[in-house]
Amino acid sequence: IVNKLNNYNQYLDEVCGFAETTRISHFNTLKRFFIWLFNDQEFAVDSITIPIVQQYLSTEIKHLRPVSKNSFISKLRSFFRYQTFIDKCDPGMLAMPFTAPVYKLAGVPATTFEKEELGSISATYDLNKPTGVRDLAIFFCFTELGLRASEVANLSLDDFNWHEGTVIIRKTKTHQARIMPLPQRCGEATYVYLKMARPESLSRIVFLRFAHQRGAAMGQEQIRGTIRRAYARAGINSAITGTHILRHSKAKSMYENGSSLKVIADVLGHESIDTAVIYTKVATSKLQCVTCPWIEVTHD
Repeated sequence: IVNKLNNYNQYLDEVCGFAETTRISHFNTLKRFFIWLFNDQEFAVDSITIPIVQQYLSTEIKHLRPVSKNSFISKLRSFFRYQTFIDKCDPGMLAMPFTAPVYKLAGVPATTFEKEELGSISATYDLNKPTGVRDLAIFFCFTELGLRASEVANLSLDDFNWHEGTVIIRKTKTHQARIMPLPQRCGEATYVYLKMARPESLSRIVFLRFAHQRGAAMGQEQIRGTIRRAYARAGINSAITGTHILRHSKAKSMYENGSSLKVIADVLGHESIDTAVIYTKVATSKLQCVTCPWIEVTHD
């Protein structure tokens, strides 16, 4: 199974041009399904049928939300497209309607942080420790630049133009680099880290490890770990563990301060303005402007 998926991963990379995080998600999702289906038996694409997939949806992943089930289905369809690409699958399997449609822009971000909450998180970093200096700079890369975890992990020393006050984000989800103005707090925190705290290393990656493999580049999980620990120190709800909420908070703040959807999409690195529309749903201060006053009716 793993060998089959490794070939599929190469197809996603070289033919589809998917980002590493997307490929990992496809790999892990399909691996769980195929292990459930085949276990120790020989891998056989022809044995995958609609009833089998429906059984998997109704038993093994019944606890998932509809959007997550549809995500699984889209990944399975992608795998069948790959099988068709190498002439090992019936093209009819690509038209499998398994569940009710889930509209892409129907949802809203689960939650966002207000300015005060972000302030309480940033205040938890111990700037007397090198790790605290580094982790605060990482935090501002999320809150000030609105980066993804993969983009923070891939930042290079060569990406910063200190004379012009800009930073270029190269390894993006859309494979399109974007140049952004470097916000003051983010720039200052990063400069202090590079000047005072960054371990000596031949690596050009900005954020490096201190304890294990000192001087080695931090991966996405290590980057996320610094944020999770900050949440815990600030007493944030333990159910909130991800870094995407910081992107949502950045987008909401920009929208409430008058930025257009085009600007928000450009800053966050979205291919389409439509993707940024979802952030208008959590901009409550904007929504209050269109509410009608309650009319009181008096009786004589």
